[in-house]
Amino acid sequence: MLGDRWVRTSELRRAPGRTLIALFSVLAACAEDGAPGHAFVATLDLPAPGGDAQADGGVTDDAVDTEPADAFGLDVPVFTLDTGADVGAVIDATPSTDVVPTDASPNDVSDTSDVDGNDVVDDPCGDWSWSVPTAATTDGTTDDFPWGVTAGSIEVDRARVWTRLASPGTVDVRLSSGPGCEVVVGSAAASLSSGGIVQADFQGLDAGRVYRYRFVLESGDSSSYGWFRTPSTDDVPFVVAMAGDIDAEQPTADAMIVPLLTSGAERLLWLGDWPYSDKGIPAKTLAEYRAKHAAARAVPAVPDLLRFMPIEAQWDDHEIINDWDGADSAFDPARVGAGKQAYVEWFPIVGAETGEIYRRYRLGPQVDVFQLDCRSHRDANDAPNDAQKTMLGDEQLAWLLDGLSSSTAAFKLVLTSVPLDYGTTTNDHWPGFGVERDAILSHIVENGEIGGVVFITADQHWLSVHDLPAGMKEWQVGPAGTHFRKPDPQPPEVLFQLEVLNAGLLAYEPSPPRLTFTAIDDAGEPIYAETLQAGRGQIIVTPDSPSQSWWLSGAHQFSGTGPKTLSYAPPGPYTVIWGPAPGQSSAPPETLVLTDGASITFAPADDAPLLFEDFAAGVIPGNWAIVNQGVEDASPAWAVSAGSIRETGNAYDVNQSEEVVEKRGTFLWTSVNADDAAVIASVYAGDNDGFGLMYAINGTGASYYRASFDIERSFARLVRVDGDTFTVLAENLDYLPAQGTWTQVAVERIGATHRVIVDGQVVLEAEDGALGAGGVGLYAWGMSDVRFDDVGVFELTPP
Repeated sequence: MLGDRWVRTSELRRAPGRTLIALFSVLAACAEDGAPGHAFVATLDLPAPGGDAQADGGVTDDAVDTEPADAFGLDVPVFTLDTGADVGAVIDATPSTDVVPTDASPNDVSDTSDVDGNDVVDDPCGDWSWSVPTAATTDGTTDDFPWGVTAGSIEVDRARVWTRLASPGTVDVRLSSGPGCEVVVGSAAASLSSGGIVQADFQGLDAGRVYRYRFVLESGDSSSYGWFRTPSTDDVPFVVAMAGDIDAEQPTADAMIVPLLTSGAERLLWLGDWPYSDKGIPAKTLAEYRAKHAAARAVPAVPDLLRFMPIEAQWDDHEIINDWDGADSAFDPARVGAGKQAYVEWFPIVGAETGEIYRRYRLGPQVDVFQLDCRSHRDANDAPNDAQKTMLGDEQLAWLLDGLSSSTAAFKLVLTSVPLDYGTTTNDHWPGFGVERDAILSHIVENGEIGGVVFITADQHWLSVHDLPAGMKEWQVGPAGTHFRKPDPQPPEVLFQLEVLNAGLLAYEPSPPRLTFTAIDDAGEPIYAETLQAGRGQIIVTPDSPSQSWWLSGAHQFSGTGPKTLSYAPPGPYTVIWGPAPGQSSAPPETLVLTDGASITFAPADDAPLLFEDFAAGVIPGNWAIVNQGVEDASPAWAVSAGSIRETGNAYDVNQSEEVVEKRGTFLWTSVNADDAAVIASVYAGDNDGFGLMYAINGTGASYYRASFDIERSFARLVRVDGDTFTVLAENLDYLPAQGTWTQVAVERIGATHRVIVDGQVVLEAEDGALGAGGVGLYAWGMSDVRFDDVGVFELTPP
């Protein structure tokens, strides 16, 4: 077991004074037996900007023989692991005059330099500026601090900082609120047998201010500087990052580190699965779990990232055991406890000493964050999926529901380490706890005052964007540094999926409050973006028949059959596309704008279509013409069968690769003066090649727009054709069309704006005004079975 620690504190005075409480935790535990660690408390006053730090009191070093909490009158939390280990005891402290008011940098940055290395006015304090450096100019580690430094649990008035020592020693923790204003706030001794971890809580900080910190050994050797900014109490813009899934044993482990470091984000919301303690030789003891964390932090550029970007961390399963659940906690509590202890040693999480990591904090006055623990309180994954089964446990669930109800922020971000739906991990993600998940969603929908809810997740190893049927958004990021997994085909509410190394950026803008989610790849390039307005409204859909289908696109994707009231819908524009009602043609699309707190109603209009063809006559209408562009395999074989028009001839040209744009096949077209219009058709793809819709076809069929899809090559593409010139206007090279089922495909053109919509989901958008009014057509390329039905052309009114 470990003996008592020697510690000292510094008490400083300034005028006007503001007390800063620094709580330092040496999260110490013997490598094998989980001996208790220690913490101590220091109280100091920071000098006011332009003032001097005046030392007061002498230095004493005394061994502590009794429990010191009573000496301070403090109720310091104690983290009791499942193993029974106590890692939150308190060590006494006495005043010290050990003040070093300098900002001399271990990286040769002068004490008049800001975080960007720029000279500033020689102000004893002043303010640090803030920007994110490039990795090429940073060095996050030193020999004595090889795992660098980081911070977390950043609030308007407090923060926790972290480091780990390479060898036994005593460290001072120094904090600076501006150039020329560094002070020593306390010191601590740590040994390798204790894990060498030092954590420090700073309380009494100023809101919206940049702080710099470091750890200094008695020898004078220093860690690199770390930085953090406290949230502002003013409604100002900010950017944070979100990521998950890094496996240090994978060659891609460092893929997203530099893109995150240079992204402009000032904080990292971590969604779990780092480190992968269950990979390679799985960790089972505290020493082995610590070693997994050490290896994860040794990945190149990670220390740089974490010293410039504080981390708000939560665990998922791989930090402990794959698919860790209540059965594992009951079967091997010592292993689970060791994994949890190592985690709270290596990540600065205020309150983790109590055994709980779920927490609520604000990124600004209009953005609340609810960071969940989806592992510690869950039942066994394979337990019956009923009302008694829980992922969060009763207390955490009540805390979440109460917090969502009481929050006054415009946006409520719920960070869940596993997605609410659309994954492939069966009972390990929320579908395995569907009753509890649905209770959470129902609470949000039924409480009319709760708006701006966004679920943020990772875990599945592909980027995905979900418009939940309940009305909320879910943004799924990752992997940031491990292998990909293959998603299953998904329903229309899954707007976007891509197997790519990625992370997310969340940019908040005030007046009015809005969030922009941008996914970036390992080159730092954006691959998806969308903006969400704050608030909620109601949409009422009243079709002509209980069996009539409809699709809503715009601010959110909804779909259904028959009448429906959508009680939770994000504000913004919505466009409805109607399926055909029995005995009627499809109604034209309609666009309405929903504002916060308002209600809009969609009902089919009575406008007659410019064209409607259901092929009920059993033959190809005389005003439709067949064009054969293909030069190989077979001639077109268009024919009416079972009430729809079919192409079974497999006509196509010789170019089969995805990159070739031309894809000349065959099309069936008719002349109609469609300019600002929508073309809508029901489409069935029985084969796995290309099909689509054409519009603005001129009288000779030589120029037109073509929206096409290819199942085998997984793309959607909008092109403009002028004779032999094919111009790509928009494409999605990771789009997988549905096969073997009927879908509703629409193309809209108003002025120069084009949209391609499948089952209510906007698949492509483009701007082009080169072609005028013209005919419409049905396109096939290499298809031995493609069917079209209920083809309608509706005039649209420009906004």
